[in-house]
Amino acid sequence: MAFFLIDPSRAGDVAVAIFGDPWPGNLVADDYAGYNAIHPARRQSCLAHLMTKAKDLAQQIRLLPVPQQDPKALTFCERVREFLAGCCGLGHARNTGAISVAAAQRQTPRLQKRLRVICRDPLADPAVENLRQRLIDPQRSGAQLFTFLTVNGIRPPTTKPSRACACR
Repeated sequence: MAFFLIDPSRAGDVAVAIFGDPWPGNLVADDYAGYNAIHPARRQSCLAHLMTKAKDLAQQIRLLPVPQQDPKALTFCERVREFLAGCCGLGHARNTGAISVAAAQRQTPRLQKRLRVICRDPLADPAVENLRQRLIDPQRSGAQLFTFLTVNGIRPPTTKPSRACACR
């Protein structure tokens, strides 16, 4: 189910008014701080938002004069986008029955290890470093990246691979 509300406020009390606190359901959401006011039973970070963020940061880096481009930050963004797209693909395979729920769940430790390797080194670019921190911080997206693999019934950020999804 998707629910949209237009409200003049972006405060957490709006999320609480919609969901309640705690909320017994699953929440797939971006990193919008207003959602931190509710405590869902399970939360999944929106991988599509994270992929878009990595893509946008890479584009910003490429717009800089070549001497100012940070190759480590650019490589990081590309690796994050590819990694998250692979995670979406794994979720799609699970949802279509190409792999079992148990097989998808068993992939989680390997994915966590791979993400730690990708995010191992701090980056000089402040915006890219913020994304890196977001991916490893358990208070932000870090603890919510693989919920869709470990909890049956939570879908990846979209229902099928498409151009809009960026999960190809």
